[in-house]
Amino acid sequence: MGNSKRGSNSHENQRRDAEFKIKRQLWMGEKFIIEAKGTGENVTKAKKDAEKNFNKNLMGRLNIDSNQSLLPDNLSLALSKYIPIIVSDDGSDIGTLIEKKLFLEQVSKQKIEIPLELKAFNFQLEGFKEIFSGAIKNSSRLICGLGSGSVLETSITLHKTWGVPYIPGSSFKGICRSVAFEYLCENKNLTDEDLETFQEKFYGELCHDDSDILTWQLLFGAQDFKSLLLFLDAYPLERVTLDLDIMNNHYADYYQDKKTPGDWENPVPIFFLTVKENTAFKFNVLFDRWRWEKIKREGLKIKKGKDEILLKIDYEAVEEKIKKENFIKEIIKEALKNYGVGSKRNLGYGMFNIQDNQK
Repeated sequence: MGNSKRGSNSHENQRRDAEFKIKRQLWMGEKFIIEAKGTGENVTKAKKDAEKNFNKNLMGRLNIDSNQSLLPDNLSLALSKYIPIIVSDDGSDIGTLIEKKLFLEQVSKQKIEIPLELKAFNFQLEGFKEIFSGAIKNSSRLICGLGSGSVLETSITLHKTWGVPYIPGSSFKGICRSVAFEYLCENKNLTDEDLETFQEKFYGELCHDDSDILTWQLLFGAQDFKSLLLFLDAYPLERVTLDLDIMNNHYADYYQDKKTPGDWENPVPIFFLTVKENTAFKFNVLFDRWRWEKIKREGLKIKKGKDEILLKIDYEAVEEKIKKENFIKEIIKEALKNYGVGSKRNLGYGMFNIQDNQK
């Protein structure tokens, strides 16, 4: 009986004292060591407990509210150079990224302050005339650069130095150019049959046989001409708040392998960061006065085969649009309010609310 009792107590102690230790490398710009210990009735449960504690310790080091947080203040660095990779303690295995949702949740808590250098930045340029400058708030979530290359599968456009999200001038200009094309089509009363040819002209090289198209091309550019309007990058004017958003693909096999979609497929959630609504961005549009004066003095020639053609420019039409107070404002309002800017615009992202009294 005694031996049986001692054996029973020994067995109970063994069940209660099972331990498992984890020690792994965390690479975030440099190497860190994360350790954890777990206990349980058996080794399997102790290992499970250790993994749980390891993840807890790991997220504690990433916690943006922690004094020991490893995440840098620069959001651009956090999403490019400091993405956490876990490898074994001896570095023998390749390693894996931590769960993307957990990482992006911590990144979304980052307080993105606007640096003094950006607040004090002078958007005036010598030789240019300002024709629009205004702070406009987004009325829906905004995401630029969602499909840019990233090991996180999704991305966001951030300034390399300041780490703040911004709207590239090329994106801003692109939607305004689309509105300009729409206005021109309305004035021309084009039929569906003529629309394709007209579109090729508008987005092609400088047009020598249609003065209306040429006027708009001079302002918004052509394949062989840099636009006289300069659309600057739009930066936020105040602290930026990020929101974690999700795309939930229910039919991954269908989209990837063209298989028949069905309810038996598991959803594949994809997490990404967005700029929260009601964030004010500063938009600026300038007119290249120096180049325009040169064109007025010297004219503008284009090559057609071996010959050069001097374009017949309606100088008054170009200057009338620039001098008209609401010319660019109307285009910007239509572009930002009804077209949107950035990614996922067809789902309502990237919309802005420009007021009628906006300067």
